[in-house]
Amino acid sequence: MSWKKRLLMLGLALISIYLLVGAAITLRRAYLASSQDAAVNYLKALRDRDAPGIYLYSDMLGPHLADMMEKSDLTQEQRKNLWAKDFARWKMEYDRGSEAKDALRRERELMVPSVQIVPTEVADYKAEEHDGVDINLATYHDIPGVVHHRYFPLIFNSASQAPPVSVLGNVQTGRQRRIKSVVVRVEVRRRPDVGWLRSVLVEWDWMEKVGFLFPRVLSPPEDPSQLWMTNLSFNVDKLTLETY
Repeated sequence: MSWKKRLLMLGLALISIYLLVGAAITLRRAYLASSQDAAVNYLKALRDRDAPGIYLYSDMLGPHLADMMEKSDLTQEQRKNLWAKDFARWKMEYDRGSEAKDALRRERELMVPSVQIVPTEVADYKAEEHDGVDINLATYHDIPGVVHHRYFPLIFNSASQAPPVSVLGNVQTGRQRRIKSVVVRVEVRRRPDVGWLRSVLVEWDWMEKVGFLFPRVLSPPEDPSQLWMTNLSFNVDKLTLETY
């Protein structure tokens, strides 16, 4: 084989690899919704008392039911009816306000209507967590495309509007005091009902390192709830807590 043919074959192989990687990166960009936006949307829904928004993102509500239905042989109509019944059941409990179940009540107390929601970067966030046997100091690490941890400083400008320290899960002293400020963690996980192709592509974080080689053709999805589910942790880093 002449050197010209070898060079031509090498060129075609490189072009094929470029196009294949480019297609994968383009598809990933179309699939990869922002985990930060998911966390912000969830906290805003809690603050604004937006029941559909809460149900859409909370890991134990809409996404949990979607995963159960994905494994069933229900028809589309049966799924719609189940969605409606489950949401109505949950909203009835949510609308009880201060008399609702503990987790719903604490979310209402912590995310008061006046609180600002601005994400921040935290270098070393540690919170005491009880694993059923011992209390451990937990640290949190992102796994691209699987789980991300987002942090938000909640600042309460007056004691009259501030929630009590007792809403926090791992603070045992001064529980009658009021929270002046605290940094909370929102755990953002990939929904269990996301398809395998999308799951694989969003986990391939290495693509971002070569992404500059490929033009951005498609925009990311506007609705992060298609990919992510969220959970607000009441276990906080005590070093971030200030009280009245």
